[in-house]
Amino acid sequence: MERLDFFNAPVPKKESLENHLDIYSEINLVQREGLEDADEAREFIAECLKNNINPIITIPEEFAEEVMKYGIHFVPKQDIKTGRKFSFIAGTIGIGPYLPEGQSRYIMEIDPKNIQIEPRITGKQRRFYGVVGFVGGVPAESFKPLGKFSQIEWDEYKKRTLN
Repeated sequence: MERLDFFNAPVPKKESLENHLDIYSEINLVQREGLEDADEAREFIAECLKNNINPIITIPEEFAEEVMKYGIHFVPKQDIKTGRKFSFIAGTIGIGPYLPEGQSRYIMEIDPKNIQIEPRITGKQRRFYGVVGFVGGVPAESFKPLGKFSQIEWDEYKKRTLN
């Protein structure tokens, strides 16, 4: 199988932060305080998409090639505590990617066309903090590889692309 070359993927050009002050101040509010209402969260997601801020998802290295080839589809699971069945593919929008400490993961930007994006209400206070779910999965053609990053590498990448 051909190895994917994520580091040579083109760096997307982003408009400067000054051109999106309203959405970025809203993003900061969501990061700090969260949104209580799911409808408000949906409006936030729509505003991000309108400003070309697409969702991102991180993928462990061992699954990257398969995901790029076949996409991500639901595998129903059962919650051990509640016994409820669920299936949720999560990413983020307007906030940083999920990057566990000491790990590097492939980060994919997701083209939102034809994908159902829903807010994920989390935490003790049951709020939306920028985590989203992809209800019907994500087809392979919707992924745009950004590269393989640790948290430190991602922070450097953001500095380069936002200047």
